[in-house]
Amino acid sequence: MTQEDIIQKIIDYLDLQLQGTMGTIHQEPSKSAFFALFAEAYHHGFMADRSLTADALLDILNAEWFVDEHGKNAERLECVEPLLFYWHAWRYAWDHCDQKKPLA
Repeated sequence: MTQEDIIQKIIDYLDLQLQGTMGTIHQEPSKSAFFALFAEAYHHGFMADRSLTADALLDILNAEWFVDEHGKNAERLECVEPLLFYWHAWRYAWDHCDQKKPLA
């Protein structure tokens, strides 16, 4: 899957959330669908080269999806903020999973 494919799928899923046909990222199957895209991006090196980090994804969505032609940016932001939170958390976890140690 290319970077462009991943971005397009993210936009498609965000649109489905706005239409109410896909639950929020806090629900299944939405969470799994977005996580699968994150995993693709991670495995293809798009986190390592910083081209699909949470910050980069926000910049891309601002350029390609946050167009206020129908006054929907407030609704869009409600979908994007949790996605970016999860995206960042997933990256942090995957970047540090080899550092797991028992607490006691």
